[in-house]
Amino acid sequence: MTKEELDKCLKWWESKRLWYNVIVGGIGLLGLCMYSTYFGLIEFIGLLAYGFVANVFYSLGILIEILDYYYFKNELKIYNKRYFLFIVGCLFSCIITWHQINIYYNPFFLI
Repeated sequence: MTKEELDKCLKWWESKRLWYNVIVGGIGLLGLCMYSTYFGLIEFIGLLAYGFVANVFYSLGILIEILDYYYFKNELKIYNKRYFLFIVGCLFSCIITWHQINIYYNPFFLI
């Protein structure tokens, strides 16, 4: 992977990070507004930690592209699947976020 390709990869993924955070954060905020009966310091710290971990997982998109270049010599052409990976990853994160809010505020929530 050349420096130009790496820069292009990073710029693409980082330009979508704000949208990812808005969408997943919006789902989380909606769930909190619907189900939350309390919100204290522990919940706030958990919210910050959850946001950090979600962004670490978002960075896997960049890592997958770099691994494709390094190990597969770009045979998988992951860069052609960026939008698909972004949409699937965002939907997955939204489902996990919604599910976690339901589990936390409703211990009898069934999968």
